[in-house]
Amino acid sequence: MNWIVLGTGSPLTASTSSSYTGPMNSGPTPVPTKWLGAVQRIVQNSIGGEKELDRNDGRWLTEEAASAAMKFFEFAADALPGEPFIYKSISGDLVSEFKTKYGMLTGVISGTQLMLYPVVQGKPQDEQRYDLFTADSGSLQAALRPITEILRTGKHGADLGS
Repeated sequence: MNWIVLGTGSPLTASTSSSYTGPMNSGPTPVPTKWLGAVQRIVQNSIGGEKELDRNDGRWLTEEAASAAMKFFEFAADALPGEPFIYKSISGDLVSEFKTKYGMLTGVISGTQLMLYPVVQGKPQDEQRYDLFTADSGSLQAALRPITEILRTGKHGADLGS
């Protein structure tokens, strides 16, 4: 059996996998989700200047919210339940909705704050808040996984509260 180590193009056979000392020592290269680039472009193209934000009709994001949104999607894409439907508020915040067979996760990014509102099988769960200024990828994904697992499977393996 041959494996290709992402980022190298080098084959890795089962017989040499235990002695391979290439890039895998620092962990596998993440494969970006298919939708991440498109969402990042939408966010980047939605940053409003002072003039646009003064008369914002829901088309523009504040620079702070856009920066936090880019960080959120980049850090959390692998843990999210799928491609989001995104829109903006008249105050320059970003709203993202992730729909699944078993419910919906709504995220609101205002400034550097992320507020998540999960609804599982029609039942609202406790709101969760995160500071995206101090968040790192690992902690954000670890916090999201119990929510998204329930939304993907419908099984309550973790307690979200309600």
